[in-house]
Amino acid sequence: MSEITNPHDKFFKETFSQLEVTRDFLQNYLPAPVLAQLDLTTIELEKETFINPHLREHFSDLLFRVACADGLGIAFIFFLFEHKSRWDKWTWLQLLGYIVSVWERQLEQKAQTLPPIIPLVIYHGPEKWKGSRQLSDLYSGPEALKVYLPDFTYLLYDFSYLSEEEIRGEAATQIALQLIRHVFDGQLVKKLPDIFALFEELKNQTKALQSLATVLRYLAVAAEWVTPEQMREALAPVLRYEGDKQMATLAQQWLEEGRQEGRQEGRQEGRQEAMRQNILELLDVRLQITPSRFRGRLETVTDLETLRLLVRRAATVDNGNEFAQALDTLTGEI
Repeated sequence: MSEITNPHDKFFKETFSQLEVTRDFLQNYLPAPVLAQLDLTTIELEKETFINPHLREHFSDLLFRVACADGLGIAFIFFLFEHKSRWDKWTWLQLLGYIVSVWERQLEQKAQTLPPIIPLVIYHGPEKWKGSRQLSDLYSGPEALKVYLPDFTYLLYDFSYLSEEEIRGEAATQIALQLIRHVFDGQLVKKLPDIFALFEELKNQTKALQSLATVLRYLAVAAEWVTPEQMREALAPVLRYEGDKQMATLAQQWLEEGRQEGRQEGRQEGRQEAMRQNILELLDVRLQITPSRFRGRLETVTDLETLRLLVRRAATVDNGNEFAQALDTLTGEI
């Protein structure tokens, strides 16, 4: 598994890499006609990520293989988890690229036909998702040329705007979805006792402890504004249920591990920002390029090695166009 630094990315992958959670999610949220075509007992995690490193701050992905219900072929289910603060209408282009990447890999493995790929987008930003789910809705050319557009749709799950009754599934699935739903809103502290109470329904104690550890580490990083007192109060029913005096110590340990991860992530973000600033200052001093020209693009670059290379380019290029070309090349956008 590649290194995961974004807390939302880590939580999503640790949760949905559990096949029982993914299977339960699909059984509850796939449209019935789609579900009828799949044998979910055969689901397997196929590949961890197709996302370019400089986009992993805002997206996570998981790809699953599943046999078709008729036993005559396979299908793929591609999860894209958007943990940005607002919706992005160009998610289409990213999805199209990932779908093509899956097909290209199938062709490398000597496939004779292209298997179906079902793209799912899970979003939990505070701004409601506004984008169309049909690629052709973004087209603005002549109707006669529309036939040449590679059109498709995707399934969208915007959990921030679902009601409590619409959050379905087994306890492990509901825990994950309730956290995804509330981690950015002011209701989290109020909802934590109900979320933690769901752990009482987990029948496998080992997995329950593993899940609790994942949740506490995630909350320690993603919801730092929740006070230790509020966390202990919300945890109290779980600790009583386990009946183990060591649970309180373990819970505190997991929270501290999460805080340590958060501090490490903060230091990494600090290094990233310092390197971005160095790039902008070099371009300003050497070439009189205003920082605003490249600031937005550089904010999407999170890989430290890529930023180091960009510092060198900023110190050696002769003009802004050369730096723009280097930026495109190093971030894989050409």
